[in-house]
Amino acid sequence: MTDPIELPALDGRDPLGFLAALGTLRLLADHHDPVTALSFDAGPPSPDCTAAG
Repeated sequence: MTDPIELPALDGRDPLGFLAALGTLRLLADHHDPVTALSFDAGPPSPDCTAAG
């Protein structure tokens, strides 16, 4: 796995922020690497996207 791409401007508690994180995941998976993962930090729920290649 590579280093995660932090998305601190997106708040996972907000429905719009969560959907924006899913859209970012979809774009990365479609155009970069299909094995892209999405995770959320334990503290402030900002998402991280990680691609395998």
